[in-house]
Amino acid sequence: MKILFRSFIILGMLFTFGSIYGQSGAKVMFSGVSAQKDYFDSTSAKYSGWELRLDARLGARTWFFAPSIAYQNTNILGAESLNPFEDNARLHTLKIPIGLGCKIKTAPFSRIFVKAGLVGNYVLLIDENPSFNFEEVVDTWASSFFSFGYDLNKFSIDYRYEQSLMDNFFHISDSKSKFHVIGLGINF
Repeated sequence: MKILFRSFIILGMLFTFGSIYGQSGAKVMFSGVSAQKDYFDSTSAKYSGWELRLDARLGARTWFFAPSIAYQNTNILGAESLNPFEDNARLHTLKIPIGLGCKIKTAPFSRIFVKAGLVGNYVLLIDENPSFNFEEVVDTWASSFFSFGYDLNKFSIDYRYEQSLMDNFFHISDSKSKFHVIGLGINF
């Protein structure tokens, strides 16, 4: 009886891992990042920058588990500047999004997808900046996200909205961030 039970467990695990592997994938994304910061004194101060992210999709045909790891490089810009590569002091952040998603095949080589979940954020480094210093920044925080996108064969485009669940600065009350991220990627 134990041998039969173990055999069913092993077959179930093999079937589960086989179906996950058969429908799984990953992609590398390069994204532009923008965030409006209402709590800054200057008019329309923005965070702007870029993000490099590795996404995974683990799951069956429609529903999937979506872990990721990302490096985000952002700086504070005035409303007149739209250059995310401008040589200003930068905030370097490690992000670990974990979510659930749904994908729908629209044609043989294309599909749309939506994802939602939570993000763990850790500030790795802050370049010298007259606006704030490392002691004023909360170095770990959580945020929630929602994203949707479109895959066409090996290429992908997606939009992600991220809302901080806690304040990002010790010295500013109600300093939650809202990020908008638009990216292009390659599926493999």
